[in-house]
Amino acid sequence: MEPSNIGLGRLHECTFEEATQLWNDGFEGYFSDMSRNIYQTIARMGEHHIQPEHSVVAWSDGRPIGFVLLAVKSVRGETLAWNGGTGIAIDHRGKGIGKQMMKEVERIIRDQKIDRAYLEVITDNKSAIGAYRNAGFRIADQIIGMKRNGEMSSRAFASDGQALYSLRQGKPWEAASLSFYRRDAAWESQWHNLKESNSLIVTDSSDEPVGYALYKDIIDEYGRWTSTVLYQCEAAPSHSDAESVFRVLLSRLYGPANHDRARQTHNLSMANKTLIDLLVKEGFQTIYEQYLMVLE
Repeated sequence: MEPSNIGLGRLHECTFEEATQLWNDGFEGYFSDMSRNIYQTIARMGEHHIQPEHSVVAWSDGRPIGFVLLAVKSVRGETLAWNGGTGIAIDHRGKGIGKQMMKEVERIIRDQKIDRAYLEVITDNKSAIGAYRNAGFRIADQIIGMKRNGEMSSRAFASDGQALYSLRQGKPWEAASLSFYRRDAAWESQWHNLKESNSLIVTDSSDEPVGYALYKDIIDEYGRWTSTVLYQCEAAPSHSDAESVFRVLLSRLYGPANHDRARQTHNLSMANKTLIDLLVKEGFQTIYEQYLMVLE
């Protein structure tokens, strides 16, 4: 039964101050600190294509108490959407408001003729997963954030077969043109959202692409190379030695081994157990695990 005193509106009805407070209220007591200021709110909306006219806000007694942020963009002839955050003020949780908002989001997605919608949710957040399933989303993948600080061993990710492959660096859109590109990836790991990022494409002795990675090197304000973040890493399903392909990619993007910086993954697919095992073996530790959910 839906709560009777809740009204649904849109984010553009809120001021930036109200939207920021709503975000902070909605993520109070969350798994990690998600708080932000008004400048971060404005920047995130632009960077992630959040559409205020399509983002749902729940109101109670004139106060915004819940939200679902919805991003919408056109990519190569498809209209894609993303749930950029769902939150409910702590004093209104457990009342079915999340399900009510998600049903409205589902209606918006259908009305806007969106081809595919994505969201990510912490695997332990059972109530949110239930609300998303109720709105038609299905679990498409499990994704992981991992991190390793400091230098690695000189033999990290080394393989005797690396000489059989060649590497070329390019832009994310080049990887997206491969037949085995992972289309259903986390929103921030999809090629069209990876600004100032790079791709690595591995080719075999016949110059056929057999693997790719999407990653970003983070440089601080002093010009220091502080971290490398991996978003996608895939081997062609038809290739017989996926482990060697992964080793070539990881050795290149996380090298040189003696460089003291953070090495990370962000919403990396866990579908490739061989890849995850290689990272664990080199000391990468899990920060979080999420489900990628998709509505088509």
